[in-house]
Amino acid sequence: MKRTVLTAIIGSLVAGSMAMADSNKIASNQFWETLQTHCGNAYAGKLADGQDRPEFTGDLVMHVKTCSDREIKIPFFVGDDLSRTWILTKDENHHIQLKHDHR
Repeated sequence: MKRTVLTAIIGSLVAGSMAMADSNKIASNQFWETLQTHCGNAYAGKLADGQDRPEFTGDLVMHVKTCSDREIKIPFFVGDDLSRTWILTKDENHHIQLKHDHR
């Protein structure tokens, strides 16, 4: 009896984690596909907290510039400073990683 209950619990945990993995895969793919629809577009923004910061003086503009199945590059301009790029990569497990390239 204990073995049956333990097997049922383990089976439920495995099934639940598989469902969560599928859910995360679907969510990351939806995010990726939605972001790709913005490829070629630029968007102006502002600091969310409304505080002035010396490193963010000037217009804030992101450009969803380069889009592929595995990588999306988004240059981020602060006034005349064009040195920032956000790089999103998607691996074979559908995990999305964000890196920041500052040149």
